[in-house]
Amino acid sequence: MIFLCNIKIFLVKIKEKKHLHILSFLILFFVLLFIFWLVTKSIDLSKPYSVLSSQILNSQGISNEVFYNGANYGLTIGEMQINILDVCTGLFELCVFLALIFATLIVSFKHKLIGAVILIVLFFYFNLARILAMVWLLQNVNIYVVDILHTILFKIGFFLFFVLFYYIWLTLYKRDIDAKLQC
Repeated sequence: MIFLCNIKIFLVKIKEKKHLHILSFLILFFVLLFIFWLVTKSIDLSKPYSVLSSQILNSQGISNEVFYNGANYGLTIGEMQINILDVCTGLFELCVFLALIFATLIVSFKHKLIGAVILIVLFFYFNLARILAMVWLLQNVNIYVVDILHTILFKIGFFLFFVLFYYIWLTLYKRDIDAKLQC
């Protein structure tokens, strides 16, 4: 109990010295981002996304095959080859937002873990839907429109998804935050 009270006093002191709070948050954020990036650097999600996308498309009657060209996995639909690159998996963006969650000092570790697990699951399905939407767009829309949507709107969509998730996550644990700031 004394330990928890000391943490609360520490958090209040940090709140009084906002520049220390911001500095400690930024340092922790960048250290965690670097660690998450190192850990995930060797993970290739392009194969699972390609296989799962292929299965979903096949279940919808869209004939396709998964291919591997020595560097990337992707889908072949008719004459069209769609590469699913590492950057398409959004893994770096996930690392950024996991670092943001774990660097948020005023939320308990338990709630950080809950938020991280929920974020990872939601992120996987959001990105799968994004990849399937790109496949649909490539089949039905002008390539120039697809390029604009792919490079701009989907990046904005990722950003908005994560910002909305972070806001909801913080709002859900507002009571936890308020309790820590009162001793």
